[in-house]
Amino acid sequence: MRYVLLILTFYFAAGTWFQVGDNITRSGTTSETFKFADFAGNSYWRNVSATNSSITQDEQGGSLVGTLPVHPWITDETRPPSRVEASMGRPII
Repeated sequence: MRYVLLILTFYFAAGTWFQVGDNITRSGTTSETFKFADFAGNSYWRNVSATNSSITQDEQGGSLVGTLPVHPWITDETRPPSRVEASMGRPII
């Protein structure tokens, strides 16, 4: 049996850093697009953008949305925190 599929991912990041005297101002923006498709008709896409560590856009679509497997051994208590959660004081397990 032969499987053919398409996976594309694009990533963009930009930032600024200014210093005037002792004052430093920083700003950053990232965007990532992921697309998947196979000849069985399955598809999935997701667009995520963030500015200064805050998600500003998160869209997803395709036939596989909501069908990802659930891993019962991963809970909010056992999964590692994201960098944003860690910076907000969530303890690293």
